[in-house]
Amino acid sequence: MLKKTPSLLCLLLLILWSCGPDPEERLNQSRQLVQNGNYAEAIKQLDELLASNPDNAAAYNLRGVAYLENGNAEDAVSDFSQAIRYQPEDYKYWFNRANARFETRDLNASLQDYNEAIKLKPDVADVYLNRSAVFYEMQNIPEALNDIRAALEMSPEDPLIQFNAGKLYYVIDSLPQARQHLTAAIQKDRKRAEAFFLLGNVSLREGNQEEACTFFRQAVQLGSEPAKEAAASCS
Repeated sequence: MLKKTPSLLCLLLLILWSCGPDPEERLNQSRQLVQNGNYAEAIKQLDELLASNPDNAAAYNLRGVAYLENGNAEDAVSDFSQAIRYQPEDYKYWFNRANARFETRDLNASLQDYNEAIKLKPDVADVYLNRSAVFYEMQNIPEALNDIRAALEMSPEDPLIQFNAGKLYYVIDSLPQARQHLTAAIQKDRKRAEAFFLLGNVSLREGNQEEACTFFRQAVQLGSEPAKEAAASCS
């Protein structure tokens, strides 16, 4: 009888394991944790999932997202690289690694990843939006404008795209176009403090002090720190 015990125990363990959640279910549980902002627990669960499924690209990608949201861009880059290794045809993994590399200030590598994402899927507005930010940081304003225009064509209702377009046109002193896009941004998102602040600067440069002060005060009400000094000069 004693000799049968190990076999029975092994069978019991196999039954218990087979009744547990499958990898897709565990991935969905981790995804919910990330969506709820519980990044540490998500990372822990994904560690366990990857220990038994070391080639699961989606799990690496999700853990990379959790790392990035938790402020650990370096580990995020590593995980997105693993996701790309196992599933290089998915543009999202290149896009996510580009975002993580942008956070680490590796602008050239970030740009290369955005380029690859666009090759794989050239019709996603967010990729052009984020690549325009890289070009802006590299002080390549013409290319930044080209990308923001492409993003606008694909997603004209997106307030962040409208805001970034307004910001870029402000930088090149194209005030009418800056006003147009910033106005569109606040029409779609009345809580975008930075858009009100920038509109105040547009009005100020156009010589409309009263309107500028109105925008500055609205920006302050929404929590804009830079707008406080500007609004103080209105009193």
